[in-house]
Amino acid sequence: MRFVQILPAIAVDVICILVFAIVGRSSHQEATDLLGVAHTAWPFLVGCLLGTLIGRTWRRPYSLISGVAVWLGTVIGG
Repeated sequence: MRFVQILPAIAVDVICILVFAIVGRSSHQEATDLLGVAHTAWPFLVGCLLGTLIGRTWRRPYSLISGVAVWLGTVIGG
């Protein structure tokens, strides 16, 4: 599968992690500036990347197993 075909899945994952970081920072009365959000989001983004690589999700990016691999990587990494 070509990289272009999995870009929507990657984009949705990254957007969800960024929204999670923004909401989390807001609920703890922390600034939601770019650096603050990046500081909060980076471990989750790295975990997402590791889950993607370990789960080889590019083979079946929209399957439940791929979703679980990315989710577990994100939760454990974050």
